[in-house]
Formats: sequence, structure tokens, C-alpha cells
Amino acid sequence: MTSNDVNVVVVVVVVCLSVCQFAAVQFSSEQRTVFDFNDYQNGSAEEKLMKERHMKSLTNTYAAINYVL
Repeated sequence: MTSNDVNVVVVVVVVCLSVCQFAAVQFSSEQRTVFDFNDYQNGSAEEKLMKERHMKSLTNTYAAINYVL
């Protein structure tokens, strides 16, 4: 994840702080949860997002959608 990507996500979180809930999943050939709704509510989401490393590989959108459902 580039610093630009993180900045965009942080701005969106700040704007929606009072009405939105966020969870983040990163995917390529595999999927993994970056943070979930509980992490967002307890304030640990930003720290987890900042520590996340960009996955480098193909993107499998179908598998990622199934992962979050």
C-alpha cells in the first residue's frame, strides 16, 4: 500500500467517522482481513492499516467477494 492510498483511506474514515463503519480486506491470489468492524469500533483499524503490506500478485476479485460474504 502506498502512502497515497493510506492518505485517501484515512481521509474517508475521518469524513465518515460519525455515520460509517469500515472493514478492509486485501486480496491478490489469496485474501486476508486487514481489519474488521470490531477493530474499527475499538480504534485499532488505523494502526492495522498502516502496518499492512501491499500484496503483489494477480487479483482474484471473485474469490475476494466470496471471502467477504
